[in-house]
Amino acid sequence: QTHWPDTWKHDPSYALAWSLCVVSSRGTAANSMTPSADAIRLVPLVDLVNHHVHAAGFIELTGKERMSNGDWGTFVVRSIWNNGTKREMDAVGMELLVNYNLPDYQPFDWFSSLGFIPPEVIERHQSSSPNQDL
Repeated sequence: QTHWPDTWKHDPSYALAWSLCVVSSRGTAANSMTPSADAIRLVPLVDLVNHHVHAAGFIELTGKERMSNGDWGTFVVRSIWNNGTKREMDAVGMELLVNYNLPDYQPFDWFSSLGFIPPEVIERHQSSSPNQDL
């Protein structure tokens, strides 16, 4: 609590509210060690990876593959397109891209959860409802 903003020090409920907002807006669905339970993980720096419709999605290790001991639940982003073609990262400053893979999200869901609406969602929405604005 030493480094908390003054508002939080005077009313800790603000810290709780901020924490819940972080989890709800940045939490990533993940596999659970218990098959019947859902899991949410905070993945540091994942906000730096941009969405692209043709990129592959996130890969979560299930425990059968190994990068090191204790890596179950690790998220991996590889520079590949969703057709399996390796995307060469041959220039300094190239973006790392991933498909957020949220097929059931409507434009409002994208905007309220992620802060943007990808072009392919806008196009899909406009072609299914040509007389409606977003």
